[in-house]
Amino acid sequence: MPSPGGSEPGATPYAPSWPRKPHTKTRSGCTVCKRRKIKCDEQKPSCANCIKHGVHCNYAPWTARRWHGTTSHRSPGHQGATSPSHDLSRHQSPSGNALLFNETHLELLHHFTTVTYNTLTAHPTLKVMWRITVPQLGLKHPFLMRSIFAISALHLAVLRPQRRSFYVDVSREEHSAALAMAVPLISNANEDNASALFAFSMLAVIYILAAPREPGDHWLLVPEGGLTDWLALIQGTRSVSTSYQEHLSKGPVSPLFTVSQALVSNAEEKGQSLPAWKGSSEYRQMVLLRQLIRERVDNAQRLKQYETLLDLLEQSFAANMVSPTSYCQETLSDDHEQVATSHIFSFLYRSLEIMQGPLQAREPEALVIFAYYCVLLHKLEGYWWIQTLPRDIMEEIWGALNYEYRYWIQWPAEQLGWAPRDP
Repeated sequence: MPSPGGSEPGATPYAPSWPRKPHTKTRSGCTVCKRRKIKCDEQKPSCANCIKHGVHCNYAPWTARRWHGTTSHRSPGHQGATSPSHDLSRHQSPSGNALLFNETHLELLHHFTTVTYNTLTAHPTLKVMWRITVPQLGLKHPFLMRSIFAISALHLAVLRPQRRSFYVDVSREEHSAALAMAVPLISNANEDNASALFAFSMLAVIYILAAPREPGDHWLLVPEGGLTDWLALIQGTRSVSTSYQEHLSKGPVSPLFTVSQALVSNAEEKGQSLPAWKGSSEYRQMVLLRQLIRERVDNAQRLKQYETLLDLLEQSFAANMVSPTSYCQETLSDDHEQVATSHIFSFLYRSLEIMQGPLQAREPEALVIFAYYCVLLHKLEGYWWIQTLPRDIMEEIWGALNYEYRYWIQWPAEQLGWAPRDP
C-alpha cells in the first residue's frame, strides 16, 4: 500500500542532485511569462510555468544563464533531498554531459521500453524504433534520455494515480533538464545529434500535450500572437528535418520519414478515390466550407492560402476514411481504437507555415479551418497523451469568433460532442 506521501514502502525517493537556489523577488521575470502576461516565479534555469508548458525558459540578456551538463532546478513545491548514494551508474556521453542513473531512472527506462513505447504509435516498425533505437540514442545523448524519463513518468502518473504527484514531479525535473541541454543544441544541430534532436522534439510535443493542465492554459491562441508551445515545437521539428533531411532519412530515425510518408501518401490517394468519399458528410462539409470562404475572402493571395489549407485538410479527411490495416486495429486500455497518428499530424506538419500568420491575426476563416481539423484530432483521443486537446482548442476558437462564424463551426463541434459552457 502506498504511503500518504505517495511513495511505496522501500521505494527510493526521487532525489535530484542539485541544491535549491534561494528565491529573491525581482522584476526580471522570464521573457516567456512576460509575453504571456502571467506571473513568473523567476526560478532558474527554468521557471515553473516554462517547465509546465515544456518550453525553453529565456531571460533578458542581463540575466542570461549558462547551462551546465544536466543541471536543472526542481519544480515548485518539490522537497526531495539530494541522495547520491542511490546513483547506480554513470554514463559519460560523447558531448561530455554526465548522465546519472538512479533506481527511479531504471524504473522509468524499463517502463518506457516495455509499456510506454507501445502507446506512441500504431505502426509495428515505429514501435520497434521507439522501444529499441531511441533509448540507444539516449545513451549517447543525455537530453534524449531525460526526455524518455519525462514521458515515462507522465505515463506512470496516469496509470498509478496513488503516486501521481510523485511521478509528475519527476517528469517536470527530467523535462526541464532535457530542455536545458537540448535547446542550445538546436541552433547548432549537426549530423551527429540531428537524429536525437528530432526524436527529442517529438517527445517534447507529447510531453506538453500529456502534462497536467490548469485553467487558463492556451492550446491555440496565445496573447500577443505567436504559436502555442506544442505547435511551435512541431514547426521546430520540421525545421530540423528540412535542414538534415538526407541524413535523417538514412539514419536511425528514418522510419519516421519513410513509413509515415508512405502511409500518408497511400492513404490520401486511396481515400480520395473511394466512391464513399464523395458521399460522406466530411466531403459535403468541406465543399460547404470552401464555398463560404470563397464568398467571404476578398484578398486573392489570402484566398489562395486558404485554398491550399483546405486541400490539405480534405486530403487528411480522405486518408482517414481508408479502412485501417491490421496494425491499426489494436486497442488501448480504455477501448479506443488506435489510429495512425501520421494521418492526423501530417496536416499540421505541412500547413503550419501557411497557417501561422492568419492564426496570429485571429482571422476567423483560419480559426474555422482549425476547428474542422479538431474533428481529426478527436480521433486520437484514445491516446493517453492527447487528453482533451480537441475540445480545449474548440473552446478557445468558439470564444474568439463572433456569432456568424460560430454557425460555421457547428458541424465540427457536434462531431466532438462539444457544447459551449455559455451558449
